This record gives sequence, C-alpha cells and structure tokens, in this order.
Amino acid sequence: MITLTDNAVAAVKTAFSRASELAEGFRILVQAGWAGFRYLMALESVSRERRCDHRDR
Repeated sequence: MITLTDNAVAAVKTAFSRASELAEGFRILVQAGWAGFRYLMALESVSRERRCDHRDR
C-alpha cells in the first residue's frame, strides 16, 4: 500500500491540471541504483484495452 501526504496529493492534482494531454493515470516507479533507490513519478495516458489494475486481495 502507498500512502500519500497531503502535499503529495496536492502536487499530483497540480500535475494533472497542467498536463498538456489527457492523463488517465499516475505511475510510481522504484528503481534500484548505486546509492539506494530512485523514485520516479509520471502521468500516464492508457487506452482502456491496455489498462491493467493491480489490487491486493
């Protein structure tokens, strides 16, 4: 589970409102690096045919 702070939620909302294209999702990536982990965030535009939901059951 990922928990976002109030500031993070505000930043995501701002990113969606400033997006030049219609964004349908928000992707969070974690990559291993030399000195720990690198965290990346991006808006995603995914067609309904390619959409995949991952949920804890």
